[in-house]
Order: sequence, then structure tokens, then C-alpha cells
Amino acid sequence: MGRSFPLMKIDASLLNDSPLWNREVARFLHDLPVYSRQDNLNAHRKLHVQPGFEIDICHHGRAIVVIGDRTFVQSPDCLFVIPGHVPHQIYPDLSVPYRRTVICFDDRTLRNRLQLGESNALDFAWAADPGLYRLRPESGLFLQIKSLSGQMCEELNRRASGWETMALSHLLGISVLLNRWVERHDRESRNERELPHYVIRCCDYIATHLHEDLSLPTVAKLFSISPEQLIRSFKREKGMTFYQYVLLQRVLASKKLLRISPELSVTEIALVLGFHSSSQFSRSFRAIAGCTPTEYRAADKRKNPNPARPGELAALPDDNGDSDDKALSLSQFALT
Repeated sequence: MGRSFPLMKIDASLLNDSPLWNREVARFLHDLPVYSRQDNLNAHRKLHVQPGFEIDICHHGRAIVVIGDRTFVQSPDCLFVIPGHVPHQIYPDLSVPYRRTVICFDDRTLRNRLQLGESNALDFAWAADPGLYRLRPESGLFLQIKSLSGQMCEELNRRASGWETMALSHLLGISVLLNRWVERHDRESRNERELPHYVIRCCDYIATHLHEDLSLPTVAKLFSISPEQLIRSFKREKGMTFYQYVLLQRVLASKKLLRISPELSVTEIALVLGFHSSSQFSRSFRAIAGCTPTEYRAADKRKNPNPARPGELAALPDDNGDSDDKALSLSQFALT
């Protein structure tokens, strides 16, 4: 369980002060265009500006981060990339220990010194977007960034042979990882703006391939989107998970076959519609329809002694008298 924190108050006098020039960081960056340290803040920092960029990684505790006219909560699951020219300050929650790694670097000087040319290494132009001040990389990527930042601090502190080269290589690694994350974030954001189109195509595919493998990874790969994106899109557009939607379509199709194809056994219908076994089919059917397939077929036979012809399959009404072709709401079914 996440730890709860008391309500934090921001000192208005600090917030309204004119930003100070961070002399300490500027002095370090004059000697070497990269500076990093790990510290335990036990006081509120004043509003300040500095050269280049700052990366803040919280390891423990919580803080309020003010960047320009925006205010954010900082916790160990996120990091900040702050353009140095934008006034910023940090208010750690003093009721608990707060520990962070801060990396400051002069991107222009570094790019010239390393002769990076057109390379996108150390290109943080995207950080001009306030929406990207705070990043939440997935855990694996975040661990990589934390590891590189820790190694950078160690090199800068020990200053063993080749320490400058090693420190710069770690910074380049962090830059590449962040750029990759931003590129993927932008790509997924563009895809999500086209989400209804993806969902419609995906639903059409499911409807005509119920007998095939419709696992989340398989369908996501087919439509060139991530499984996470597919999960979010179905939840938003259909009000249910991808798995629930596939299960619902298979059960609805099984209802039709149970009504119009008495020659097919329950097991045969299960396999035709992509269920792994008749027992899985029965459990799923009961969860949605409230009865077993056998019970449903028997009840329908008593109600309609003359089954529909196979050619009438697409036009058969559902249990409410409506066509199954129309959109169905999850609230009609007891999914578990």
C-alpha cells in the first residue's frame, strides 16, 4: 500500500520571490558541463534559474515542484526534466525523509564539445513542452535511468582515471533513454487520438475471427499497437476490457449457434468459437447468460420449437428482442 502524506503547504513568500541565479550550479558547469549529486533536502529551496537543464529523480519521500506557473507533486515513481531558464523550486515534505538525485548539464556546451552535430543525443527540445516536465517511465526503464544516474554521481565523486568520459557516457545514456520514451509517448498519443478508428477495425476483426487466437498480444501486434494501448482503448470506448469484449462476442455467437444448429454439440460449438474446452465455455456462458449452454438451448427449444435456418443467423434477435448486430452495453451482463 502507498504511504499517505499530510497536506503540504507552500510558503507564499518563497513562491512570490524573484528567481535567483543558481551560482553553485553555474560554477560547477563552468568547469565541466555536467554536474550531479545525491542529497537529502531538509529545507525548502528558493525560486531559481540556471544554465542548461536539470533532471530531478526522487528516491524517497514527496515534494511539491513549482516550474514556471505550474505546480506538480513529486514522488518516487516519476522524474522531472526542467529547462534551466524557467524559474523553478522544490518544497520537500519535511515530515518524512526526502532523498533525490539531481543532474544539471549545459546541453549547448556539451553538444559543441562532443561534436554531436545532427545527433539527437542531448537534444531536449521536447522539454519546452510543460506537459513533459514530469515523466513517468515504466518501471524497467526507470530503473535503468536511476542506475545510470547513480553511476554518474559515483564517477563525479571518485574522479578516478577517465571519470569525465564515464560521467558523460552515463549522461548520454540517460538522454537516449528519455528521448526514446518521449518518442514512444508521442507516437502512442497520436495513435490514441485515432482510437475510435482502431477500435472499430479491431471489433470488425474479432467478429469475423472468433474461432482464431484472439489473445491480447496477438491482436495488438496485428494492429501495430501496444497491448497497454489496446486495453485503454477498449476500456474507454466500450466500457469493458479487451478480454471481456472478446468473451462477450463469443458467448453471443454461441447463443445463435445453440438456437439454430441443434446438430452441433456444446463441445463442438465451444471449439468452433475459440474456447479451449467445453468446461471453459460453460463457465463463461454462465457468467454472462446466467445459465449453462445446455440449459439455454433447452429453454429456447421449449420457447421456439422451430429453429431458424442458418441463413437467418445475422438477423436473429437477442433475448431482449433486439438484433445482436447493434452495440451492446456491459451493464446488460454479469461479467466476472
